[in-house]
Amino acid sequence: MLATMGLMNGQEFAEGYKCNGQSPLHAIIGESETSATVILSRTTGPFKIPVISHSASCECLSNRKDYPSFFRTISSDYHQGRALAYIVKHLGWTWVGAVNSDNDYGNNGMAIFLKTAQEEGICVEYSVKFYRTEPEKLKQVVDTIERGTAKVVEALKKINFTIKTGDHVWFDSTGSVVALYEVVNWQQVSDGSFEFISVGYYDASLPPYQNLDLSIKKIIWAGGQLEKPRSVCSESCPPGTRKAVQKGRPVCCYDCIPCAEGEISNETDSINCKQCPGEYCSNAEKNSCVLKAVEFLSFTEVMGIVLVFFSLFGVGLTVLVAILFYRKKDTPIVKANNSELSFLLLFSLTLCFLCSLTFIGRPTEWSCMLRHTVFGITFVLCISCVLGKTIVVLMAFKATLPGSNVMKWFGPSQQRLSVFAFTLCFG
Repeated sequence: MLATMGLMNGQEFAEGYKCNGQSPLHAIIGESETSATVILSRTTGPFKIPVISHSASCECLSNRKDYPSFFRTISSDYHQGRALAYIVKHLGWTWVGAVNSDNDYGNNGMAIFLKTAQEEGICVEYSVKFYRTEPEKLKQVVDTIERGTAKVVEALKKINFTIKTGDHVWFDSTGSVVALYEVVNWQQVSDGSFEFISVGYYDASLPPYQNLDLSIKKIIWAGGQLEKPRSVCSESCPPGTRKAVQKGRPVCCYDCIPCAEGEISNETDSINCKQCPGEYCSNAEKNSCVLKAVEFLSFTEVMGIVLVFFSLFGVGLTVLVAILFYRKKDTPIVKANNSELSFLLLFSLTLCFLCSLTFIGRPTEWSCMLRHTVFGITFVLCISCVLGKTIVVLMAFKATLPGSNVMKWFGPSQQRLSVFAFTLCFG
C-alpha cells in the first residue's frame, strides 16, 4: 500500500531521506488476487488511476460506482459461475453438490452458481467451503503511460483490437473482457500420460442457451466410462402420473402419483392430471381419453327375453280385461266402478308395460330422453286413477249414513278433475 501511494503522489521514502518529484504514473497493472485488487482499486479510484488486473475475477469489481477506474483482461466470476451451471443443466443433472474456496473468489463464484442453478431448476444438496493455509502472492507490476489518467480511462473503455493469436479483445460496460471459457476433460492418452482434451466452450457474447457448446461424446468419465452419469433425486414421471413434491425436500425430489379414474396426463413430468370429457373415460395407462363403451340390455340376452315376455304378458292381460269391461259396460257392477276411471286405469297400465320395452336394446337419443319421462307420467296416471277410485269407495261408505249427501260433492266430473290434478302435481 505504501508503494502504491508513493507511485500516485510522486513521493519516495528512502532510509533517512525523502525524495519529492512528479509522479510518472498513468496506470497500474495488477493485482492478481481479488482481495488485494479490491483494496488497490478503492485507493486509486478517487485519483482516476486505472488498475488493470489479469487475474482478479470477482463479480464485485464490476460495480462501476465503487470501482470506476478498474479494468481486467479476464472475465468476471459472473460468467464462470453461470457457465458451470449451464454445463450441469446440459448434462441433465438436477441433484448436485458444490465445493468452493473460502475467499472472495470462491464465495462470489459460489453465490452466482447457486443463483443460476436455482433459475435453471437445479437442486444443490450441499455447498462446502475449503480453506487455503498459504495464499499465493504475485508481483505487482507498474507500467507508465504517456497520456493523462483521465484520457487513459476513456481510451481503455474504447479499446477494441485483435491479437496475433486471433483472439478479439475489448472491455464491456463493467470494465471486463467478454467471458470465453474452454471446457476441458482430463483424459489418459495412449502412452499412459494424462492430457487436457478440449470438449467444448462457453461464450458469454452469444445469446442465452446458445452460449454453451459441449460435445458429450468426447468426454471420458471416471473409470474410463463413456456413458454420461445420471445425477437426479427422482426419476421422471411417465405419462399417466403426476408429480407430487416430497414434503420438506427440494422441488427436484418428488413422487409419481397415478392419475385418478377419468383423469389423464399425456406428458412426462406432468404437474396436474386433466379430466376427460363426459362421454370419455381414461384408458388403462391413464395417458389418453377413450370413448366410453356403450353397455345396454339386448333383446337376445336372457334377462332381456324375460322382461319382454312379462311386458307382453302384462299388455295382453290388460287388453283382455279392457275387452271384458267393454263387453260388460252396461252391467251394474261395471257402472258402479266408474267405467271412465276403469278404462283410464287399464290404458295407463298398458303404457307402463310397454314403456319397459324402451329400456331394452341399443339406446338412441330419443329413447334416452323419452323412456324415463313417459314411464313416469304413465305410472303417475295409473296411481292417480287408483287413488281416485279409492276416494270413491271411501265416499260411498260415508254416503250410507242417514242424511248424508257427500256423493254429490264427488261425482264423475270431480273424479276426472281429481285424477288430472294428481297427475299434474306428481307427474
